Amino acid sequence: MSATFVRHSSGMRIAALACVCVLGGAAAACTIPDADIRNNVETQVAVDPVTSQSNVTVTVTKGVVRVEGETVTREAQARIAEIARAIKGVKDVQIALTLSDAGIVSRVEKALGADPMVGKIGIAVESEDGLVRLR
Repeated sequence: MSATFVRHSSGMRIAALACVCVLGGAAAACTIPDADIRNNVETQVAVDPVTSQSNVTVTVTKGVVRVEGETVTREAQARIAEIARAIKGVKDVQIALTLSDAGIVSRVEKALGADPMVGKIGIAVESEDGLVRLR
């Protein structure tokens, strides 16, 4: 980071900070550290009401965010991608998320219960590694 002094119209000297990284003689914008990007993504996912119940791991390499783990809904998966893309310094986002078994069971039970005929039967729903069993 460098400080440059400029004169204000009143004649006062004002320090203007400029962030310049030099790569092979060409100036480029400074990059945000990967650890800061990771912390920002993790914090936003944790406080967002749609994604807060997700169990994810965030890694960042050279500005590329990778999110792995489980979510309860597809909406949470989409929201996590949206959150990651909105973080300053992110160059790309890779999503490797699956639905949790609890989320799958909840959705299937809700769908079965919404049907006037099937909802009266009392079907037990189980899910293991995404494989659903109805009993």
